Amino acid sequence: MKSDEKGGLSIYCCYHMDDQVKNDDDSTIWFDARRNPLNVFLSEFVMFHHIWKNDKDSKFIGTCHYRRRIRKEDFDQAAFADGGCQVYKVLESKYRTRLPWGGRYSYDLKNYCSNWVLNQFWIWKDYLEYTTKKYGKDNQYLNLDENLRNNRFEFIQFSCGILDREHFMDMCDYIFGFLDFIDKKYKLGYSYEKYEKFIDDKFTKDYIEPQHLKGWFHHKRFFGYIFEKMYSFYIMVNLPRYTEIKKDDQKQ
Repeated sequence: MKSDEKGGLSIYCCYHMDDQVKNDDDSTIWFDARRNPLNVFLSEFVMFHHIWKNDKDSKFIGTCHYRRRIRKEDFDQAAFADGGCQVYKVLESKYRTRLPWGGRYSYDLKNYCSNWVLNQFWIWKDYLEYTTKKYGKDNQYLNLDENLRNNRFEFIQFSCGILDREHFMDMCDYIFGFLDFIDKKYKLGYSYEKYEKFIDDKFTKDYIEPQHLKGWFHHKRFFGYIFEKMYSFYIMVNLPRYTEIKKDDQKQ
């Protein structure tokens, strides 16, 4: 879709295998995540990084996956009045328990670890340092995390949604600023080999895979899970409201 159509909307869809591309409309810009070797670690955020660096014109930017499509008919420009946005799916829970290894966990997220992955292990100290340096002591992102950990959990699943250009680019600055902080701090040089060793070493030292998650938690995508939570944080801090896009299985 050209950026001057449908209110200046561009919809990007991330895929990893050739047979995942579905040319069923003219509104989708397909992004092959394999073009960036760090896809193994960052997941669909390699597409976010590409958009951040290369999209110069779109007024509204949609991001989705080949399995979780957003199409031009989903776009509701009225949702963006007063700084709102659209997102694909939201998980919420007020019922929490504390797991034996210290993480708070929502039972409705048993198949998704992103609600505790950021404040577990070594990465929390780095995130604390980064956000404090970038946004100041007791900044809104840290305060939000404390509120969510102690009171409720609200997670925008899959990082799929539509944001206006200003917020999308600012969100990428927040997310990829942290990636750059990690990369420089640990002298990784955006090298696939160094990232692989870095994550393997960290998890070997600090992470014991819970028995009920054996064979499921793909630790190489640890940064991808972190960025999904940061995506959620950004929207809840900086946008006064969001409208949920109806899921594919609910569409007629």
